[in-house]
Amino acid sequence: MRAALFVFFIALSGCSATDFEPRRLAQSDTQLVIERVRNQLDEDLDTLTTKLYARNPIFLQRSGRTLQERKAMLREARFYSELEEKRGSDAVRLAFRDDFAGDRVFAFVYGLASMIDESYGRKREFYLLDGPSGQFVFNSARNIDTATYLLRTQTDSQGNPYLLADGYQGDILNASFSQLLGRLSAKQDVVADMLGDGQQRQVNAVARGVFTTVFLPIGL
Repeated sequence: MRAALFVFFIALSGCSATDFEPRRLAQSDTQLVIERVRNQLDEDLDTLTTKLYARNPIFLQRSGRTLQERKAMLREARFYSELEEKRGSDAVRLAFRDDFAGDRVFAFVYGLASMIDESYGRKREFYLLDGPSGQFVFNSARNIDTATYLLRTQTDSQGNPYLLADGYQGDILNASFSQLLGRLSAKQDVVADMLGDGQQRQVNAVARGVFTTVFLPIGL
């Protein structure tokens, strides 16, 4: 199992021997993989931010921020006043609330980013005997699925989507948003599986593939 994880890490990282860092000596192969996946999740969230603002440019214009500023803000473990001090699933729900007049794109993506951050204990580096909760990582994967469902289905009182994402552009179906969010969820599932046993995860596994608007708890 450990050998397989190490091979998986090498495939993910593409690192050569010249990239070796001394701190790696304090990491198991599992921590190496988790750290690499954590970095990939940040990159995927950046891509999602870019794509959502491209489809919903009015929100970036209203925010008075640049795209790069918004991406940098995703890395901050903060409670932003413009999001009513909300993080995680609460920020995601804010993006679909009728009376919210702020940046729905930022609310949605920051909600996901802070949810994922919480599932890793707000860390990006991991060492021996140090790692996230497999249950929380699993729960975040299911919550990403829930957020994807909300993005696809939630509309205002006029029947218009709160956020434009998947849909037909001319005669071509654009499903790239669901695909990208699916990759985020799948990567969290890989990490949860690597972190070992979880009887509660087996109970919660019934949530896989079931559309729901209920978010699972992450963190203590």
